[in-house]
Amino acid sequence: MAFSPEFRLAAACAMWPPSDRRIEAIRVAAAGALDWPRFLRVALRHRVVGLVHDGLTRARLDLPPAIAQKIGAQSTQLVSESLAMAAEALRLQRLFDEADLPVLFVKGASLAMLAFGTLGLSSGQAIDLLVPLETLPAASALVARAGYRRFDPPLELSDAQLRLLLPMR
Repeated sequence: MAFSPEFRLAAACAMWPPSDRRIEAIRVAAAGALDWPRFLRVALRHRVVGLVHDGLTRARLDLPPAIAQKIGAQSTQLVSESLAMAAEALRLQRLFDEADLPVLFVKGASLAMLAFGTLGLSSGQAIDLLVPLETLPAASALVARAGYRRFDPPLELSDAQLRLLLPMR
């Protein structure tokens, strides 16, 4: 199966960590004819616009101005959203700390910092957290007071149903 040139360029930009090998892969992928609007759609669909912006910037490619502007604007928006999500995760962490409840944040800002060392390269649309089974009722109440509602497992389940369901997961 052959991938489109636009997908190959997005994949080259998504290589990590930054290296001469990555820059060369980006330049090779960008050397042929590209449908730049399609490339932008690919980057957005696969949610790699931050990595695309970083890769294209490091490779110093000459992009069509409209595409460069759109990628830059999307990257700026990604950074803003990532900072807001990280701030909200920090607020929740403080609430859990104050309640002396253990919590583990997964994916999102935590993963971005571990993987990339920055919040501006990956996108997240949720704050995912894990709590020990025995603290789930208290954690659910805390999250509800913070303005959220549990969505998985469904809120309609009773504590007894939760105790039966969660060991199977």
